[in-house]
Amino acid sequence: MQKVSIIGGNGFLGKNFVTYFSSLEYQVISIDHNINPIQTGSANLTKKQVDVQDIDALLEATQESNIVIWLVHATVPSSSHNNCTEDFHLNISPLIKFLENSIQLKNLKKFIYISSGGTIYGNPTIYKPIVESHEKIPISAYGLSKLIAEEYITFLTKNKLFESIILRPSNIYGPFQNLVKPQGIIGYAFKSIKEKQPLTIYNGGKVVRDFVFIKDIAEAIQLVIEGEVSPGITESYNLGSSKGYAIYEILQMIEAISKEKLLIENKTARSFDCDYNVLDITKFNTKYKWTPRITMADGLLDVWNWINTSTT
Repeated sequence: MQKVSIIGGNGFLGKNFVTYFSSLEYQVISIDHNINPIQTGSANLTKKQVDVQDIDALLEATQESNIVIWLVHATVPSSSHNNCTEDFHLNISPLIKFLENSIQLKNLKKFIYISSGGTIYGNPTIYKPIVESHEKIPISAYGLSKLIAEEYITFLTKNKLFESIILRPSNIYGPFQNLVKPQGIIGYAFKSIKEKQPLTIYNGGKVVRDFVFIKDIAEAIQLVIEGEVSPGITESYNLGSSKGYAIYEILQMIEAISKEKLLIENKTARSFDCDYNVLDITKFNTKYKWTPRITMADGLLDVWNWINTSTT
């Protein structure tokens, strides 16, 4: 039986992954600094309240796991842009310390890191789906942070008994998105409709993005977990839909689903927003025979239903 530790288990991605992998009868440990360790809700789910800065506690919490999924990242692109020192302290330093001490994790077979296909490549000069070997020139501190983390992972995995898989997803959306602070345009747009508040968009919503539903990402990670192990090796893969939508197109779909009109406040483009980001997923598809199954329309409807029924 797979024993999976999810570091950052109480965030948007974490809540979805905890639910998904628990349903597969994996032994799941949800690790977060903000978690209720008493209420589990599943016989094969354990919750541990651990701050990632406390490396000894983190190593102890993951001691029995053969899979570690690292999700925790304390900042979003807009908040990390002006504070690189804090970003390194919060996000990169704990990751380095964990991998430096990974020799203590005798059961570890796979370390899975969720990077960012939406930010590490920067602005492409040609508007076509981006492959993993594309030049990486991030234009945000968030993207730079993710890229630096990738380099450390590759370096610290060499000669180890586990392998590392770096996944670079496009814009993930789905239930449990943080609606209090902006965490993706989709959840925030639905929230704006629900609360009849204006929604700020940039450059008329002309930027083009690749969106992928959270359950599709969970299924991709399952394929990684159940694949063969290549100790000491690090591989990187894009995960997305390979289909681009302008933001204004997504907003039109959201209006159609909600049957409400958005109140739009348009602002000039931000310095850390790429004009175009659509990912080529051929490499992952070739290796794991994966393509996303959930259509944009179905995924948006799922988010809208969640917002209308959730008390979270």
